[in-house]
Amino acid sequence: MLKASGAMAAATLASRVLGMVREMVYANFMGDGWVASAFAFAFTVPNLFRRLLGEGALTAAFIPIFKEKEKTHGEVEMWRAANAVLSGLIVAAAIIIAVVMLGLSLVLAAHHFEAKTELMLQLLRLMQRAFRHFAALGFVVQVLGAAQREPQHGEQQERRRQADISVGVQT
Repeated sequence: MLKASGAMAAATLASRVLGMVREMVYANFMGDGWVASAFAFAFTVPNLFRRLLGEGALTAAFIPIFKEKEKTHGEVEMWRAANAVLSGLIVAAAIIIAVVMLGLSLVLAAHHFEAKTELMLQLLRLMQRAFRHFAALGFVVQVLGAAQREPQHGEQQERRRQADISVGVQT
């Protein structure tokens, strides 16, 4: 157990160091100017919707219903419910994207902004296309994680042993 914890701590440390290196490369490439700020803002808006819809409130509300469907109505109804919610999420995201892109396009066509603001609005319009994919992917990942069936006692011990072997812990 201690070796597995150490391996997990080492993996977390490596992830943090690589994240810092990624941010350093990004800062070196983009700089600290208004272009980097416009890009960061344009990327933040779709990411916020992913967090809210794909991994946030929608998922927190849906997962208990998803698991209850599995217990009471079976696996087919469980996946039917997930399909209905995912379809609704994609349609809602498409409507939001259409409205936002139309609004941004009209604002950009009707007004002349200074270069910084115009770049930010153009990047935001470009990044809205990724919003639907971000939200749907976040939701699908959470649903697939919840769909993992509970292992039996013997299976649980075997999975732990295999996980220990995969991180290099000798059993």
